[in-house]
Amino acid sequence: MNSGIVWAVLLGFAAVLQGISNRYVSIAWGHANATMLNMTITVVLAGLYVMAVRTGTVVELGFAASDRTVSFSWWWLIPGLLGFFIVAGIPYAIEKIGAGTAFILMVAGQVIFSIGWDWFRGEADLSPSKIVAAVLVIVAALLAAP
Repeated sequence: MNSGIVWAVLLGFAAVLQGISNRYVSIAWGHANATMLNMTITVVLAGLYVMAVRTGTVVELGFAASDRTVSFSWWWLIPGLLGFFIVAGIPYAIEKIGAGTAFILMVAGQVIFSIGWDWFRGEADLSPSKIVAAVLVIVAALLAAP
């Protein structure tokens, strides 16, 4: 089995568990504090990951390390900003519409955006089965929407 498929499924499980757990931390400790705790843990783990890669303890996941120097670009901030939006937004969505509905709608949004992105980049593999799957996800989202 393709390891990318396994990772995608595990990330789906992790996203739901993280969102639900963060909702409970938010209830007990406040949303801003819960978000800060999550982001602090992320920074610490990212730092440990960088140190482990630099010392050769682990190999970067799926990406070859580059020895070339590349100047910083402003758009490199976008993943971090979106990560914050996801960490802060998922518990809110779960609180308002429940985990199942929130994640069905999130998956629908991901499917729509990712197909659009692939099409825009000229990398779309729009086989009939993918189109049917995308339509089914969108229909599920419409059925689940409050």
